[in-house]
Parts: sequence; C-alpha cells; structure tokens
Amino acid sequence: MYPSDLRDAAEDVRTTLLAALCASCQAEITDALVELLVALVHKINARAERRVERQLTAELKTVRGKEGILFRLAGAAVGRPEGTVRVVRRRCATWPRRRRRTRRCSRLAALG
Repeated sequence: MYPSDLRDAAEDVRTTLLAALCASCQAEITDALVELLVALVHKINARAERRVERQLTAELKTVRGKEGILFRLAGAAVGRPEGTVRVVRRRCATWPRRRRRTRRCSRLAALG
C-alpha cells in the first residue's frame, strides 16, 4: 500500500492505519531512548569505576610506609614521655638508606 492509496480508502481505514503508524513510531522512539539511557548509565558507571580505582591507587601510593613510622613514633613517645617531640621524631623517622635509625628507635622504646 502506498501513501496515495490512503486517499482512496475510507476514513475509518485511514484512521486505523494512521494509529498503527503512530504506535509503531512511538515504539521505535521508546526503544531508541531506552538504548540511549542504558548507554549513558554504562558510561557513568565506567567513569565512576575508573575514578574509584584511581583514588585507591593514589591512596596506596601516598600511604606506603606511613603507618609503620607512626607506630614507631607512638612507641618512642610512650617509651620516652619526657623527651621532646623533635628528638623522638627525628630518631624514629626512617629512610631506606638509614636503617640504623629504626634499630635505635626500637631500643629507645624498649628503654622507656
């Protein structure tokens, strides 16, 4: 059936065919909108996952070793409560090349 055939059809047939055409177009538009929504949600989810992974990676990089230093600092502070913070902190700070300070900090905590 061609559009020109609609002119020759009765009015109730034209109305029915037009309603069917509108329903079909409405279904296509709804499907396209749902697909766009699913794609948008997927994109937002992927971006959120990347952001969380980036934050966790940065957190792991920045925290490495700090917890041990803080524990040693707390142990030395408890071991020598009369000492100043600067002296206790300096003796407990560790660097990869200065492992002797770690041993000295442990000895200071054991003396207290």
